[in-house]
Amino acid sequence: MSLAKKLLPAAFLILSACSPIPLETSYVPVDTSNWKVGYAYDDGFLGKGTLIELVKNDESVDSWSQLLTIQFMEGVTESVSSYYQKYKTTLTEKAKNNLECHTASFNTIEQSKNSIIYEWLTNGCLGKNDQHEIAKLMKGNDGLHRVAYVKKGAEMANQERNHWIGVFRNSYVEKDLQRVMVK
Repeated sequence: MSLAKKLLPAAFLILSACSPIPLETSYVPVDTSNWKVGYAYDDGFLGKGTLIELVKNDESVDSWSQLLTIQFMEGVTESVSSYYQKYKTTLTEKAKNNLECHTASFNTIEQSKNSIIYEWLTNGCLGKNDQHEIAKLMKGNDGLHRVAYVKKGAEMANQERNHWIGVFRNSYVEKDLQRVMVK
């Protein structure tokens, strides 16, 4: 595995290095050599979580065309399905009511007891670019994890969509560089 493919978990581990107890992270098998950290937030260990947003090397978090997100919601104990339903309802209502989107839709791509791969599309939102997101929500023992790829503009072509679905199918929760088996 190349150094670039190890960057995402390594970046997450660096953010949580101050924690006396190792935190879970998401393993995402993607080449990050053309990506950089645009934003990182760490309120980990006992309660909140961590967020890393990567953008293409020539973009910024304030002006991006593609965004790769790794999120850890520490201490969230509800099921993936329950969290997903609330998340889906909240985002759809916000998109339709606050952003006056012409279209805001979720599509569940695949679901198991401990993970959901889904896509989220918005179109014609007031003052916002159209967006197409492919994401995976995963249950760990220390909380919930979300990894996502978002593209601004037109809906992803099938090849790009299938690429990110494949990446997220092969993503998983790890702790101390070992795959986590959910209890």
